[in-house]
Amino acid sequence: MSVSSVEIVHRLEEKVNQLLTRYEEQRQRNITLAQENRDLRSKLEERESQLTDVTDKFNIYKTATGLAGGVSQTEKDNARKRMEKLVREIDKCIALLNQ
Repeated sequence: MSVSSVEIVHRLEEKVNQLLTRYEEQRQRNITLAQENRDLRSKLEERESQLTDVTDKFNIYKTATGLAGGVSQTEKDNARKRMEKLVREIDKCIALLNQ
């Protein structure tokens, strides 16, 4: 039994249509994933910013409690070192402004 040319063309058309359908589905999925990726990157940047803010606030808190007393000598020494570092950074900034 021989397959006619018309049947071959018909099967080929079906396979091409299936391929085009799958291509369009994958293209849409790719667009969706790209948008989700952008959203997640944005959220990650936001969380990193929040983490930086919280870390800064915690360091300020540690410095303040270290200077206020009622903590160990090591914590007081660490607070004093942080304050000295901050003063040096401020002095550098003032020197740069005066140039």
